[in-house]
Amino acid sequence: MTSIDINKKLESFNNLINEFGNSTFVSKEIWNRKKEIDENFKAAQFENAEDKMATTNKFAQFVNLLNEKEKQVEAVNEKFTIDGEKLVDELESASNKILAQEVVNKDDFKELRTIANAAFEHFKQQRWVTKDRRTTAWDKYQNTRNIVKDKEDDLFAKEREFKTKQISQSLEITEKLCVVVDACHPTVDIE
Repeated sequence: MTSIDINKKLESFNNLINEFGNSTFVSKEIWNRKKEIDENFKAAQFENAEDKMATTNKFAQFVNLLNEKEKQVEAVNEKFTIDGEKLVDELESASNKILAQEVVNKDDFKELRTIANAAFEHFKQQRWVTKDRRTTAWDKYQNTRNIVKDKEDDLFAKEREFKTKQISQSLEITEKLCVVVDACHPTVDIE
């Protein structure tokens, strides 16, 4: 392996570092590439000591840049995780407050649904700092969402029952009124 080959690998390594944190790019691939370049350095043939020193310094700069980028990504992911946990806490707090009311209506559930949907969007992404924190937040989210869903289902069941009863009463009254209205027609006998 020559210094030209190493420099080509360093350029691709630099490109990977630049993409790190901008997409769903996995840091494991970068660290594997670093390890590969480390191994290549052992077998590389350089033209002179200055060339070797320059290439080594370039590699060290890229490794430092990688460490900085990784710290930045970890900070962003920590904030993302904290925001997700706050949304779950907000959902739990809002649901406790709303469900403690004597009368709960559809609009109350819209508010809870909005918070729940925002929290759910956080769970779709792979930016959680640790799996344990994501799992803990997910369990809390699921428990709260299930309680809210049960209350919402109860509300809609009561509304359907009320509507069914109302329709039934309307049909009874309509039947009785139709008999009276038909009896008032001029062609009907007075009896």
